[in-house]
Amino acid sequence: MKKIILKMKKVQHFSLVLIILIVGVFVLPTNANSQTVKSFDDYCTELRSVKSVGATSAENLNKLYFEFNPGLVVTNADVKETSVSTPVVIDVNISEVAGLYEKNKKFETVEMIKINVDRPGSLNALDLGKLSGFSSLKYVVFQCGFQCNANYVKNNLIAGRSLDNHTILYLVSIPE
Repeated sequence: MKKIILKMKKVQHFSLVLIILIVGVFVLPTNANSQTVKSFDDYCTELRSVKSVGATSAENLNKLYFEFNPGLVVTNADVKETSVSTPVVIDVNISEVAGLYEKNKKFETVEMIKINVDRPGSLNALDLGKLSGFSSLKYVVFQCGFQCNANYVKNNLIAGRSLDNHTILYLVSIPE
């Protein structure tokens, strides 16, 4: 009788290990690649709800995005400066994101990457794992010229996973 009970315990133990392995293989990879994406406006509201520090952070984020800041523009893999001051924002179309993967000393001071996405169905995606030269990067903002949401950005516009803690945001700005 003891042998039967011991065999049953071994089978149960083996089954438990097998279940853990199956869950690890099929569930964890999808979670490991998930990146939190938030609405720009919701994130600012969230920041403002955190006393004075959050309000200042929300104000700084708005200034960084909406006001003219010294920056860079990437077109045809060419990086152009918009000012003689130290760049803090980089503007790029989704079709030009490969230009961000090249090492460039100018990228070191960039705090925000603004990525313009004119229409759905872009074949390009930003590979967060390849953004190695951005030591000051805090925000990546996808500006959609159509109705998009966090799931669309996560599933269609982002590849890889960021090694650093960057805040990924999206903003809908439909031209009239």
